[in-house]
Amino acid sequence: MNKYNQTLIPCIYVPELYVNNCCSRFFGFDERLDKSGETVGGFFLDIATYDGRSVITILCKPSVRHIRWTDEGIRLKDAGCVRESQPNLDSAFVYRIENSEILEWYHDQSFNIHEGIGFRHYLLATCEEEIDVICTEEPVIFEPYVPCSTDTTGAK
Repeated sequence: MNKYNQTLIPCIYVPELYVNNCCSRFFGFDERLDKSGETVGGFFLDIATYDGRSVITILCKPSVRHIRWTDEGIRLKDAGCVRESQPNLDSAFVYRIENSEILEWYHDQSFNIHEGIGFRHYLLATCEEEIDVICTEEPVIFEPYVPCSTDTTGAK
Protein backbone atom coordinates (compact mmCIF):
# COMPACT_ATOMS: atom_id res chain seq x y z
CA MET A 1 0.00 0.00 0.00
CA ASN A 2 1.26 3.51 -0.68
CA LYS A 3 2.29 5.63 2.29
CA TYR A 4 -0.50 8.16 1.71
CA ASN A 5 -3.31 5.59 1.75
CA GLN A 6 -4.93 7.42 -1.16
CA THR A 7 -8.60 6.74 -1.84
CA LEU A 8 -10.22 7.08 -5.26
CA ILE A 9 -13.83 8.26 -5.31
CA PRO A 10 -15.56 7.92 -8.71
CA CYS A 11 -17.09 11.20 -9.97
CA ILE A 12 -17.96 10.60 -13.63
CA TYR A 13 -18.80 7.10 -14.83
CA VAL A 14 -17.87 5.67 -18.21
CA PRO A 15 -20.60 4.90 -20.76
CA GLU A 16 -20.41 1.18 -21.59
CA LEU A 17 -19.11 1.95 -25.11
CA TYR A 18 -15.86 3.35 -23.62
CA VAL A 19 -14.96 0.61 -21.13
CA ASN A 20 -11.51 -0.70 -22.17
CA ASN A 21 -11.99 1.08 -25.52
CA CYS A 22 -10.79 4.69 -25.27
CA CYS A 23 -7.88 7.10 -25.51
CA SER A 24 -7.45 10.85 -25.34
CA ARG A 25 -7.77 12.73 -28.62
CA PHE A 26 -6.97 16.16 -27.17
CA PHE A 27 -6.17 17.60 -23.79
CA GLY A 28 -5.23 21.14 -22.91
CA PHE A 29 -6.50 24.61 -22.15
CA ASP A 30 -9.02 25.93 -24.64
CA GLU A 31 -12.16 28.00 -25.13
CA ARG A 32 -15.26 26.41 -26.64
CA LEU A 33 -18.93 27.16 -27.11
CA ASP A 34 -21.20 25.24 -24.75
CA LYS A 35 -24.67 23.94 -25.61
CA SER A 36 -26.21 27.37 -24.92
CA GLY A 37 -23.72 29.14 -27.22
CA GLU A 38 -21.72 30.69 -24.36
CA THR A 39 -17.91 30.68 -24.44
CA VAL A 40 -16.42 28.46 -21.74
CA GLY A 41 -12.73 28.29 -20.91
CA GLY A 42 -10.83 25.66 -19.00
CA PHE A 43 -8.90 22.43 -19.28
CA PHE A 44 -10.54 20.05 -21.76
CA LEU A 45 -10.00 16.32 -22.23
CA ASP A 46 -11.57 14.80 -25.35
CA ILE A 47 -11.86 11.04 -24.95
CA ALA A 48 -12.55 8.96 -28.05
CA THR A 49 -13.31 5.32 -28.69
CA TYR A 50 -10.46 3.59 -30.51
CA ASP A 51 -12.40 3.67 -33.79
CA GLY A 52 -12.93 7.45 -33.35
CA ARG A 53 -16.71 7.24 -33.84
CA SER A 54 -17.65 8.50 -30.40
CA VAL A 55 -16.15 11.34 -28.37
CA ILE A 56 -16.96 12.55 -24.88
CA THR A 57 -15.39 15.68 -23.38
CA ILE A 58 -14.46 16.29 -19.77
CA LEU A 59 -14.09 19.92 -18.64
CA CYS A 60 -12.19 21.23 -15.64
CA LYS A 61 -13.13 24.88 -15.12
CA PRO A 62 -10.39 27.56 -15.12
CA SER A 63 -9.41 26.97 -11.50
CA VAL A 64 -6.82 24.36 -12.60
CA ARG A 65 -3.46 24.94 -10.89
CA HIS A 66 -1.49 21.78 -11.65
CA ILE A 67 -1.57 19.04 -14.31
CA ARG A 68 0.47 15.85 -14.57
CA TRP A 69 0.09 13.58 -17.60
CA THR A 70 1.41 10.03 -17.52
CA ASP A 71 1.13 7.03 -19.79
CA GLU A 72 -0.77 4.20 -18.10
CA GLY A 73 2.37 2.03 -18.19
CA ILE A 74 4.27 4.48 -15.96
CA ARG A 75 2.00 4.19 -12.91
CA LEU A 76 1.85 0.43 -12.51
CA LYS A 77 2.81 0.59 -8.82
CA ASP A 78 0.07 3.12 -7.98
CA ALA A 79 -2.48 1.21 -10.07
CA GLY A 80 -1.64 -2.07 -8.34
CA CYS A 81 -2.12 -0.58 -4.86
CA VAL A 82 -5.40 1.01 -5.86
CA ARG A 83 -6.74 -2.10 -7.61
CA GLU A 84 -5.95 -4.24 -4.55
CA SER A 85 -7.85 -1.96 -2.21
CA GLN A 86 -10.62 -0.80 -4.54
CA PRO A 87 -11.58 -3.33 -7.24
CA ASN A 88 -14.02 -2.48 -10.07
CA LEU A 89 -12.74 1.08 -10.64
CA ASP A 90 -12.67 0.67 -14.44
CA SER A 91 -16.21 2.04 -14.62
CA ALA A 92 -15.23 5.72 -14.23
CA PHE A 93 -13.34 8.41 -16.17
CA VAL A 94 -12.90 10.87 -13.31
CA TYR A 95 -11.98 10.21 -9.70
CA ARG A 96 -11.47 12.51 -6.72
CA ILE A 97 -8.35 11.51 -4.79
CA GLU A 98 -8.48 11.72 -1.01
CA ASN A 99 -5.21 11.78 1.03
CA SER A 100 -3.44 12.90 -2.14
CA GLU A 101 0.33 12.83 -2.37
CA ILE A 102 0.25 15.38 -5.20
CA LEU A 103 -1.99 17.78 -3.29
CA GLU A 104 0.24 17.50 -0.23
CA TRP A 105 3.27 18.26 -2.45
CA TYR A 106 1.43 21.23 -4.01
CA HIS A 107 0.64 22.77 -0.62
CA ASP A 108 4.15 22.09 0.68
CA GLN A 109 5.78 23.73 -2.35
CA SER A 110 3.61 26.84 -2.00
CA PHE A 111 4.21 27.12 1.77
CA ASN A 112 0.51 26.29 2.29
CA ILE A 113 -0.70 29.68 1.02
CA HIS A 114 -3.45 27.94 -1.00
CA GLU A 115 -4.57 25.52 1.70
CA GLY A 116 -7.86 27.26 2.57
CA ILE A 117 -8.94 27.74 -1.06
CA GLY A 118 -10.43 24.28 -1.44
CA PHE A 119 -8.19 22.71 -4.07
CA ARG A 120 -8.81 19.03 -4.73
CA HIS A 121 -6.96 16.37 -6.67
CA TYR A 122 -8.80 14.69 -9.55
CA LEU A 123 -7.61 11.85 -11.74
CA LEU A 124 -8.85 11.80 -15.34
CA ALA A 125 -8.27 8.31 -16.69
CA THR A 126 -8.55 6.72 -20.10
CA CYS A 127 -7.42 3.25 -21.15
CA GLU A 128 -4.00 4.67 -22.07
CA GLU A 129 -3.41 7.84 -20.02
CA GLU A 130 -3.79 9.20 -16.53
CA ILE A 131 -4.02 12.95 -16.01
CA ASP A 132 -3.81 14.34 -12.49
CA VAL A 133 -5.46 17.75 -12.06
CA ILE A 134 -5.50 20.05 -9.05
CA CYS A 135 -8.46 22.45 -9.17
CA THR A 136 -11.30 23.81 -7.03
CA GLU A 137 -14.29 22.62 -9.08
CA GLU A 138 -15.22 19.03 -9.83
CA PRO A 139 -14.78 18.17 -13.53
CA VAL A 140 -17.96 17.84 -15.60
CA ILE A 141 -19.01 16.35 -18.92
CA PHE A 142 -18.91 19.22 -21.41
CA GLU A 143 -21.83 19.52 -23.80
CA PRO A 144 -20.73 21.44 -26.91
CA TYR A 145 -22.75 23.88 -28.95
CA VAL A 146 -24.44 22.22 -31.93
CA PRO A 147 -25.78 24.74 -34.46
CA CYS A 148 -29.31 24.07 -35.67
CA SER A 149 -30.13 24.35 -39.34
CA THR A 150 -32.70 27.05 -40.01
CA ASP A 151 -33.37 25.72 -43.51
CA THR A 152 -36.57 23.67 -43.39
CA THR A 153 -36.89 23.31 -47.18
CA GLY A 154 -34.27 20.62 -47.48
CA ALA A 155 -32.35 22.68 -50.07
CA LYS A 156 -28.59 22.38 -50.12
